Amino acid sequence: MVSNAVVWLLVLLASVAAAFAWMANEPLPLLGALLALILSIGIWVLSGLDTRYALGAFVACMVVFLVGRMVIAAVFGSEGRAVGILGTNFRDPAIVSYSIAAIFVACLGMMLGAMAVALLARAPKTTMSRDDPARIRPLRTTAIVLLAFAVPSYALQSLALASFVGSSGFYEVRLNYQSPLPLPIAVLASVLDVAFFGYLATMPSRRHVGIASAAYLGALATSLLTWQRADFMLGALTVLVYVFFRNATETTGRRWITGRGVAVALVAFLPMVALLGLVNQLRGRTTGSTFPGFGIVDFFFDQGVSVNVIGYVKEFESLIPQGRYYSFGSPIELWMSRVAPLFGSGQEFVGQSAERAADGHQLAHTISYIVMPQVYLTGSGYGSSFVAELIVDFGFAGLAIGALILGAILMVIPRWMQRGWFARLLSLLLVQQLLFAPRASLTQWVVLPFSPPVLAVLILMLVVWTFSGYQGRLGVARVDRSRHVV
Repeated sequence: MVSNAVVWLLVLLASVAAAFAWMANEPLPLLGALLALILSIGIWVLSGLDTRYALGAFVACMVVFLVGRMVIAAVFGSEGRAVGILGTNFRDPAIVSYSIAAIFVACLGMMLGAMAVALLARAPKTTMSRDDPARIRPLRTTAIVLLAFAVPSYALQSLALASFVGSSGFYEVRLNYQSPLPLPIAVLASVLDVAFFGYLATMPSRRHVGIASAAYLGALATSLLTWQRADFMLGALTVLVYVFFRNATETTGRRWITGRGVAVALVAFLPMVALLGLVNQLRGRTTGSTFPGFGIVDFFFDQGVSVNVIGYVKEFESLIPQGRYYSFGSPIELWMSRVAPLFGSGQEFVGQSAERAADGHQLAHTISYIVMPQVYLTGSGYGSSFVAELIVDFGFAGLAIGALILGAILMVIPRWMQRGWFARLLSLLLVQQLLFAPRASLTQWVVLPFSPPVLAVLILMLVVWTFSGYQGRLGVARVDRSRHVV
C-alpha cells in the first residue's frame, strides 16, 4: 500500500509544476501536471478502494468528459480535426491554460475534501445497519412489480422516440417531439431508475442483482436507438458503483468482484465503447474515425468536448449574465416553475429560445446560445460542467470550496449506503446524477426526487415499509396475547 506521504509528495510536485506552467501560459506542461495530480488521486483511491470507490468513479468521469480529449490530441495529434490547441476549440494558449487550471483546482479541491473526511473518520464504519427481513420482503416485492412495468414502458418510449428521430432528426426532439404513447406508459418509464435502485437497496442476492441489472440495462440500451447515450452510460456506472459497495460490505467471504468478472467486463468494454462512438456519428457530431483504435479513441476524444465550456466561460465572460447562480440553476428553475406559481408568481422554462438562454439559470442554455446562437435554436448545445458553473458564480475560490464539498460528499456516500435501505436508495439516485456533473449542471440531482412520479414511488415505498412494520408489531402483540391466554 502506498503511504499518504508519497501521495502528498506527488500532489505537491504537481501543484508546483501547475503553478509555473499556468504563469507561463504553457498548456502542455500544465496538462502534464494535471495528469500527475489525477495519478496521485488514483493511487490514493486504490489504496482504500472499499471506502473510496465513489470518488474514483467521479474522477474517472472527469477524465472522460474533461481531460481525455486533450490527452488524445497530445498523444495522437489532431490534424484530422478542425480544432485548436490540445484538441480544444481555442488557439489562444491563455484560454486553454485557464481551462486546464480550472480542472486542476477542481481535482485538487475534491481530493482535499475526500482526505479531510478520511482523516476525521479514521475508524471507518464496517458494520451494516441491518433492516428487518420481514419488512424488506414487501418492499422488495413492490420494487419488483414497479420494475416489471417500468422496463417495457421505458423500451416502448425509446422505440417511439427512435421512430421520430429516424424521420425528423435527433435535434428536432428538443423542439417538436410529443410522445404518442398514453400518459401511464410515460409515467412508468420515468420511474425506471427509482424502481431499480429501490430493488437494489433491499440488498438482494448476487444472482438476483444480475438478473435485475440485465433487465434494467437492457431497457436503457434501447435509448441508444434514439442516438442518446447518457441514460445507458449513467445506469451502467451506477450499477458498477453498487457492485463495489456490495463487494466492500460482503460478510460471507464471497466477493462480488472476481478475476473472471473483471475479464468479462474488459472484453465487453471495448465493443461497447465502439458502439457508443457509432451513436455519436449517427447524431452528426463526427464523420468517422480519425484516430487509430476502431472508433474507440474517437469516442473518448468526442466525449471530452465539455472542456470547451470552461474555455468559453473565459472567452465570453463579459457576455454571460451575472447573478444567475448557474451552480444552483436546476433547483432555482424548479422553484420558479413549480412552486412559485402556487403563490401567484413564477416563470416557465421550456424549449430552446433566446429568451430561455437570457433569462434562465442553466449555463448549458446560456453558453450554447452565446457561442452558436443559430445552432442552439435548432436544438443543439454544448451542455454544461460543474467546473464552469462554479467559476462563473464564485470564481476560482468558489470552485475550490465547491470541489472540496463535492469530494467530501463522494467520500461520505459509501457510509450513507450502509445506513439502511432508504439511505441506500437516495445515495444511488445521488450517485447517478453526480457522475454526470463534469458535463452537466452541478445540482441537477436536487430536481430528480421532486419529479412527481419519482416522489410518488418514494412515498409508496415508505408507506409499504411503515405498514409492514406496523403489521409486524401487531403480529407480535397477538402472539403475546395468545401466550397469556394459554
